[in-house]
This record gives sequence, structure tokens and C-alpha cells, in this order.
Amino acid sequence: MSKIQSLANRANMDNYDVLFPMIKEIPDQLISKKGNLGYFGTPAIPALVHSRRKYMNIKHNNINTVITENDNFFIEYGNMIAPEAFNKINATVVDYQTHINKGLDKSVKWSVSNKPYNYPGKGAARLWADLVKADNLNGVLDWQANLLPVSLQRGQDGELIEMRDLFFNQYGLKKIKTLPFDAFKEYNADVDTSIYICEKGYTGPLNIVTDVSSFNYNFKDRGIIVTPDTVDEVDFIFNCLDSTSYNFKQSRLTRNGERIRLNNEKNLVSKTKTPIFKYPLITRLGKDKLELSYTSEIIDDSINFDRLVIPYQTSGYDNGCRELGVARHVPAGTQLGGSYLYETSLKNIKEIEAHATYLKSLPVEYLLYNWRTSPTNDAPQLNVIPRLKDLNAQSVEDYIKDMGGEDLKDLIINGYRKKTKKK
Repeated sequence: MSKIQSLANRANMDNYDVLFPMIKEIPDQLISKKGNLGYFGTPAIPALVHSRRKYMNIKHNNINTVITENDNFFIEYGNMIAPEAFNKINATVVDYQTHINKGLDKSVKWSVSNKPYNYPGKGAARLWADLVKADNLNGVLDWQANLLPVSLQRGQDGELIEMRDLFFNQYGLKKIKTLPFDAFKEYNADVDTSIYICEKGYTGPLNIVTDVSSFNYNFKDRGIIVTPDTVDEVDFIFNCLDSTSYNFKQSRLTRNGERIRLNNEKNLVSKTKTPIFKYPLITRLGKDKLELSYTSEIIDDSINFDRLVIPYQTSGYDNGCRELGVARHVPAGTQLGGSYLYETSLKNIKEIEAHATYLKSLPVEYLLYNWRTSPTNDAPQLNVIPRLKDLNAQSVEDYIKDMGGEDLKDLIINGYRKKTKKK
């Protein structure tokens, strides 16, 4: 499941409380039929399937169960930890690429999995998407459940849009059960996840199940999914998404119009100010002060503007932090390093400071907690923040009203506190 985990760590991710609700969802009329437990990592999934079948007086054997993994380590570990779930199954090693090319046998009717997220040794190259497509290569499964990242719900790169289209229009996405970001924290796997349940041919509204509520919503028309606790909040978030947002631009360090990288430049930057090194450059955007170095020439073409500045990447994402981080005024005459974003459309310092305060407020953080899928502060992550209209707004109530959500004040405040209590 995790982005980067050793074989031993992944095999030990036996969070039964998280995985059991997925196994419980397997339809009674299908659980006796041939099911796929491929690329399970932890033996918890085969063990839970075996346990449920045993409770229902259904045999768990080689006829109705397919168990595959890419490394024999998992199979040997499963035989040791959960022998009853493995001892009548011809569990086999099938490398990822073979499965991707061949897919599942057409006789397999259903599948449950907590698939690995990324290809080994390939950084952030997605593996789970290729494995899900392979499960359905030779015909869409009658029923399937996968524990996958929340990026599937609203990520904007081409592959995620394609996968969402497959889930909506081919696999029959029927239900999403949300999980807390720290569901696998004890296994050093802090990845925002949900359980996705599909039934072939299903075209109705999507059922969202959170830890406090359940509701239905037709997300297919929007092509993206958000999962707060109420339908009213969904409408509010989409209303914010449809509003005019900010247009932050990444700072570029250039010489004669050509982009440069500070790490490649000798004799350009000094930690101390001298008659030669006299042009300030931000090295750290602090909440209370700017940490500066100095350059021997001007390399930031935004130096002449007062700017509203935020970091390109928020810190502490894997610990549950979803807010922007620092948002503050940077005066004209100070250069930005390449890791910052700035908004140049604001007219004066008073206006910049009003927007900066707003961007650090609870209602904005609420939106980001319900929307963000990566630690970057690029446009897809910030589009959900409506641009502040009332520059005199100061309180949480003022900001919620400015967003058009005054009737949802308690839901927004309480929803934010609930989502951040485990940070």
C-alpha cells in the first residue's frame, strides 16, 4: 500500500480494523465464486476472506481462490502467519509486468486488494493503476474492492483522469469508504487512502461513507469526488471550486532571459551582505521574518513588485498537514528563491496582507483538508480556494460568509476540527 516500503514492512501491514470492512462488503452471492487476492502484500486479506467464508460454511480452496504475488517472500510469509488461508491454495508468483500483459482469467468474478502504489525503484511511477486495469483486462469483474489513494478522486494528471473515467463508466464505482490519513501510521505508511467498491453495471449515485455519516451524490456529472461528512458540504466545496481563485506564479531565476539554477552558479550568492553581494534573496520564508542571502546581480524579475508569497510545497504533509504553510507579504526589492509562488495582481500592501491573513484562516484550511491530494501548492491544489472579496473581513465567520457558506458555519468549523484533531 505504501509509497516506499520494504517487503517485510509491507507484509506486516495487517491492520485488520481497516481491511475487514472491505472484506465484509463482498456480496454473499459472490463470495463462494472464484475471487482474486492478487498483490495483497499482507496476509491479512487472504486470512480475512478465509475467515468470512468459514463463518458462512463456504470452502476456501484452490477452485474459488486465486492468490498471486510478485515476490515469493509474501507467499512464504503468508503460509507461516496464516496457514489456513494458504494451505489449500496454489499461491503463485506472477511478476507485475506479466499480470499487466495477461490480466486475470475470465473465470475470476471478484477481487479485493491493497495494491502497492508505485513501481519498485521508480520514484512516483504509479503501479496500482496498471494493476487495477490488468484485473479488468479480459472483462470487467462482477465486483471489486481496492484500497487506493485519494488522488484517484480528484487528481488532475492524465492517468488519474483516465482511471476515474474507468471507475465511473466501466467498473461501476458504487461506494467509497473514507479512511483517516493515519490509518497505517504504525507501519510508517502515511498515505491518504479510501476503500473503492465497484459493481459491474452500476450507474447510480456514489455512496460516501465517512466515520460519522453516509450520503449519496452524483459525482459522475462533475468527474471528481470530494468526501466531507454531508451533502451540503459537497455543494459548498463545489461552489468554492467554481468561484474565481488565485493565480499564483512560480518564481523564476533568470539571466538574460535564460533560467538559471543557484546550485549551478558559483560566485553568485553570499550568506552575508557586501558591496558586491548586495541584492537580497529569500532563502527561507518564515512566518515572522525573512531569512536572506545576497546575490551579486538581480536574477528575479519580480523584484520590483510587492508580492503575496507562499511556498511551492507545504511541509508536514505526511503528518496530516494540508494548509498552505506561510502566506505573507514580501516587499519590493527582495528576490524570491525558486521554491516560492507569488500573486502579482494585488494592488497594495494592505490588500496583500488582507489576502495573506485570509489564506491562513480556518475556512481555507477546511477546504484544503477536503481537497488537497499532494503537498504542492500548484493550481490543482489551490483552485478550491475562492478569492477573498471582502477586504474588511477579519473573523472566521466573515470569511465563511465571504465564501457563501454562512448557513454551514458549524459544519465547516466542526468538520475542520474533526479532520485535524489527529495531526
